[in-house]
Amino acid sequence: MRGDIVVTLDADLQNPPEEIPKLVRLLEEGGYDVVNGWRRNRRDSAFRRLASRAANRIAATLTGVRMRDYGCMLRAYRRDVVRQIAACHEQSPYIPTLANALARRATEIEVAHAPRHSGRSNYSLWKLIHLQYDMVTSFSVLPLRWLSVLGAVIAVLSLLAGAGTLIASFYGAGVGLGLVPVLVIVLFLLLGVIFVTLGFVGEYVGRIYNEVRQRPRYVVRTVHSGRGAPYAPARDELEAERPGRVVDLRDDV
Repeated sequence: MRGDIVVTLDADLQNPPEEIPKLVRLLEEGGYDVVNGWRRNRRDSAFRRLASRAANRIAATLTGVRMRDYGCMLRAYRRDVVRQIAACHEQSPYIPTLANALARRATEIEVAHAPRHSGRSNYSLWKLIHLQYDMVTSFSVLPLRWLSVLGAVIAVLSLLAGAGTLIASFYGAGVGLGLVPVLVIVLFLLLGVIFVTLGFVGEYVGRIYNEVRQRPRYVVRTVHSGRGAPYAPARDELEAERPGRVVDLRDDV
C-alpha cells in the first residue's frame, strides 16, 4: 500500500468515478478519517430501496453506528484506518461499520447514483440477508439481550397467570386448578426461564467472541513529551502498535 488515501468503488459503476474527488477533498479539508458515500436518489428497484432502508435502520439500532447508507461502497479511507482493518483477526468483517468504529472522525456525503447499464447484481436476497447477519453478529449482542428480556416477560406473566388462577379458585370464581391450566402455566414459565438462560449464555459467548477476534481498544498516534514539543512516532512504530480507536497519549513524566 503506497497512497495515504484508499477509495473503494463497485465495479458496476453505478457510483460514477467522477465522485471520487469530492470524497477525497472532504477527507483532506475536513480532517476526517473515513468519508462514506450516501446514495440519496438511488436508481434501483423499489424493493431494493425499501429493503435497504429497513436494513439501514436495523443496523444503526443494533450496532450503534449511525449511517444513512450502509450499502454504498463508494468510500474514502485514510491509510491508517485501512491498516487497522487489515490487522483485525476476523473471518467475516463488515468493512463499513468496522471502519467507522475504528476511525476517530467519520462522516457521510451525498453521491450520485446511476442505473445499471447491463447485467444483474450478484447479491441475491439470501446474500443480502447473510450480509446483514455478518454485520449484526460482528458488532452487537443486543438480540441476545432482547431474548433475555422476552424470557423475563414471559416468566413474569406466567407467574401472574398462575397466581390469578390460584386466587380465582379459592374465591370460587369458576376457574378450577385443572391439569391443563397448570401445565400451560408451567410450560410458559419454563419457556421464559429457557429464554433468559439462552440470553445469558449468549452474552458470555459474545464476550468470548470479542476476546478471540482481538479487536484492540486504541492505537497511539502521537506521544507528547513533558517538555512541550510533540513527538510523532515513525510509521514503522505506528504499524507495530495494535490497531483500534485512535487516542492521544501525553507523557508528563
